[in-house]
Formats: sequence, structure tokens, C-alpha cells
Amino acid sequence: MPDLALKQIFTTIVARTLLLIRPVTQLLKFGFDLGYLNNALNQHMQKIDEHLKTHPYIAGQHFTNADLLLWFPLFACTQSNPAFEQLQHIQRYLLQIQSRPAFQRALAKGQWSASTFQSYWSKAW
Repeated sequence: MPDLALKQIFTTIVARTLLLIRPVTQLLKFGFDLGYLNNALNQHMQKIDEHLKTHPYIAGQHFTNADLLLWFPLFACTQSNPAFEQLQHIQRYLLQIQSRPAFQRALAKGQWSASTFQSYWSKAW
């Protein structure tokens, strides 16, 4: 989900721009979001939700590393954009992964903080 990373990159650029020229970078971010990123992310999320309608996991019937890799950007999207909270198959998928004991142990070992994660990604929208 490179488009999600682009949203965060543009947010960081705006935040780190000198105050005098910040309105220019804000307009660039707004234009890129409106003209490309928001639509692209919506299409990606719809396609993933459609795929998960008929598959329990991204790669098919079994849990794989692809599910681990995709959990973080999907979680970021659903936590940051209320429209994505309505995608029921993605919500089921995220809960399915989060309920795995090994996943919970990995989050604890990595000192996962849901509030820090939400704070970081919510700035992109």
C-alpha cells in the first residue's frame, strides 16, 4: 500500500515546511489527496474487501506472512478513515488476525501502542 505511505509522506512534508511557505505544501497535499490518493486508497480497500468476501486470508485459505504484512496498513486505514470502518470483510479479517495468540504476543513483545499508532496515522487524513 504505497499510496498510504504517500499520504504520510505528504503530511510530514507539510509539517516540516517553513511556516511562510506551508500553505503551498498544504495545497499540494490537498490536490494530490483529492486528485489521486483518496480515490486510489478507496479502490484498493474495496478490492481487498471484495477478495476477503470469498477468502479467509489474503493468500487464500491459510494464514501467511502476507497477512502479517497487510494487517498494519489495513488497520491504519480503518482507524484513520471512518469510511473504511464500514468494510465488513476487512473488519472481520483484522479481528481474525488480532485474535491469534502469536500475533498478540508479537504486539506485546514489540511494545505495540494502539494510541501511538492511531495518532501517527490519523494525521495523514
